[in-house]
Amino acid sequence: MSATATTEMKVEIDGAIRANPNLYEAVRAAQLYFDGQYFDEPTNEDPNRTAEMRWEQSLEGGPVRVELSERDILGSRIVDTRLTPKQLLDDVNRDVSMIRLLRSLLRKRSAQRMVRLDRLISELEAQEARDANAD
Repeated sequence: MSATATTEMKVEIDGAIRANPNLYEAVRAAQLYFDGQYFDEPTNEDPNRTAEMRWEQSLEGGPVRVELSERDILGSRIVDTRLTPKQLLDDVNRDVSMIRLLRSLLRKRSAQRMVRLDRLISELEAQEARDANAD
C-alpha cells in the first residue's frame, strides 16, 4: 500500500475457502496482488472512500466468486468475477484476473465521474447564462 493511500479495504474470505489450505493461500496471494494494484492507483487517496472485497465458494471444488464493492462521494460500485480453483492456483491467471477486476471497477468509477462532471458543467453554463441575462 502506498504511504499516502487513505482508503481502507475490508476483506472477507468464507470458511469453505479457509478449509482448503492451497485455495486459501491462492486467495491470499490474489488479495495481496490486488491490494498492491488498487492502492497504487492514484485516485484511491480519497479519505471518504470505503472498499470491501468478498471471496466465497458455494460448492467444494467449484468456482470462487470475488465481489469488490466501493463507496465514496460519487456513489457505490460493485464488480465481481468467478475464478476456478485452477485459475487461482496459477500465478499468471490469478494476477490477470485481479487486473481485470480492478479495470472493471475503475471503468465504473470513471463513468460516475463523467456523469458528475457533465452535471457540473451544465450547472455552470446555466449560471453563466443567468448572469449574462442579469447584466
